[in-house]
Amino acid sequence: MAKKATRATKATRAKKQTSQKHEMIDVATENLIAGPSMQPRFSSKKIYIVILVIGLAGLLLANKGMVVAAIVNGKPIFRWELNKTLVSRFGKQTLEGIISERLIADAAKKAGVVVSKEDVEAKETEIVSGLAGDVKLEELLKLQGLTKEDFDNQIRLQLTVEKLLSK
Repeated sequence: MAKKATRATKATRAKKQTSQKHEMIDVATENLIAGPSMQPRFSSKKIYIVILVIGLAGLLLANKGMVVAAIVNGKPIFRWELNKTLVSRFGKQTLEGIISERLIADAAKKAGVVVSKEDVEAKETEIVSGLAGDVKLEELLKLQGLTKEDFDNQIRLQLTVEKLLSK
């Protein structure tokens, strides 16, 4: 009887091994049929992190001038350093100028004073005709660090004050 039990055990073992092999083959076949699309290679969390990193890098590159004003001998001068220095040296004067311009603009609006583009152009022509023959307006503005728009705004402000005072 002992021999029969041994044979049954061997047969059971063989069946188990065969069924395990079949199961492994079935799993491998499923993986081949399903393909990699069934098994995600990257989790959505990793994808979001990669997109975030790329986005931040793009923002930093696009706004590089907003952070670093200049680089001297390989060392950056940060925008906040520049702003701090400018405010400490010229802050009060600049603020007073802005306040004055806004007060003048408000007073002109209340008084109904309007300076037209033609008025600005006429004053500009008058200034240019008063310059020495070989001096050009663009060169003069460049020497003073002004743009044409800055110059026109100064003329407009001056004419506004003149019109306000003449009322």
